[in-house]
Amino acid sequence: MITITRKLAHTVRAVFRRALGVTTSARGPHVYFDATRDGILIRARHNDFAVERFVAGDFCQDSLAIPFQALADCEGRRDEPVTFERRDDNILVNWTDGHVPQLVTYDEPDREALANFPQVPAQLTENSPELLQALHNASETADDQSVRFALGSVQLQAEGAINATDSRHMLAQYGFQFGWESDALVPRTAVFSSTELAGQTPVAIGRNDDWVTLRVGSWTFHLAIVKEVRFPDVADYIRSQGAAVASVKLSDNDAVFLAEALKRLPGIAEFNQPVTVDVNGQVAIRAKSDKQPQMTELVLTNSQATGEALRFNTNRRFLARAMKLGFREVWLYGTEQPAICRDATRVFVWALLGNEGALKPHRNAIRIESPADAGADNSNSTPLTRKSTNMRKNKTAENGAAPAATATTEINNGQPQPSETVTRSPIEQAIALRNSLREAANQTNELVRLLKRQQKKSQLVQSTLASLKQLQTIDA
Repeated sequence: MITITRKLAHTVRAVFRRALGVTTSARGPHVYFDATRDGILIRARHNDFAVERFVAGDFCQDSLAIPFQALADCEGRRDEPVTFERRDDNILVNWTDGHVPQLVTYDEPDREALANFPQVPAQLTENSPELLQALHNASETADDQSVRFALGSVQLQAEGAINATDSRHMLAQYGFQFGWESDALVPRTAVFSSTELAGQTPVAIGRNDDWVTLRVGSWTFHLAIVKEVRFPDVADYIRSQGAAVASVKLSDNDAVFLAEALKRLPGIAEFNQPVTVDVNGQVAIRAKSDKQPQMTELVLTNSQATGEALRFNTNRRFLARAMKLGFREVWLYGTEQPAICRDATRVFVWALLGNEGALKPHRNAIRIESPADAGADNSNSTPLTRKSTNMRKNKTAENGAAPAATATTEINNGQPQPSETVTRSPIEQAIALRNSLREAANQTNELVRLLKRQQKKSQLVQSTLASLKQLQTIDA
């Protein structure tokens, strides 16, 4: 007989489900318990993933297996006991739910699967807890639905880099220690963002011929190495800063404002979720949908652009992701070349959608300005010159020189430049934003009212014409 708590059953099931990619408890793998006087080891394996949890303590020595569904049935939020007991070929699970005793019988699974359970490598290399976040970010970048290359996998390079791409955007992260001599591809997984892993240390990683193993405190995760597939060379998509023709620097407040606003701009249901980015001293984001007659324009009042003026379309999801990852500067290489964000240990690249159909400034646009940063001076924006999709590989010359510029014309995006710095409190900024949104809503309601009136007039004219035709028929 083995006794654990309902809270432990809940924690184990939650992490096992994410680690093993289990969508329903009924389809989950068998869970194996091995208890000794030193502690209990709980293990499960499903497809290309295996996970185990060790809990120290004095347990009655025993070993048994249960269906994954049993954990879902008996889990709870409190440290109430739940017992697993073998009776012939069955497992009896006993617990109390709200003072009501529960006793459920399950068929005991066989233990043959444990023969193929991965072994922990002899050597594990310790890393900082940032490794978990890096693996999570890489998994969010990969695409497990893709049939090209190994785009559903995460690349762990021997020199300590973690790379992932879905061919439309790519994330490279550096500065880790793996302790092996050749690159490894592993499947993407959602487990490393689990709150149950927060604060668990140490974090260590290792590999053998078939598995990469990651130990996080009392948890151990095994990811099968993906073999006989190709992974793109991410260096082909990373260009130097010197080759950029323009760059955009966003303030922290503007980045937060933009990330929230992008989810609410019109056109989010359209293919590629396009928005137009206009950089010309100031930075403006425009969006429009067929259902909305007016264009919506966001003006990032605390952000600046340098270099050539550019107007292009991009998938808003990748722009928002760059903000979520904490990047604040974007380097641009034209309207057809991928944009790049970078910091000391990461590079984020995404493909733009070009400038065809890019939204131009319009005086009737619903214009919303980001709240001004306290103490910010936005009066020094410099006018720029405007230069007249999967990610493409870097075809820049080895010396990093940018392509020769074509003829340019001086264009002003029509946005007023502030003449003096105004310091406003956060409350004043919030009120200003609320008033702007309220004004935009009033304008939209007024336009809808006018359109309805126009429609009624049109229907009245059509009705009158129909009556006149009937009268002409009678007179004839």
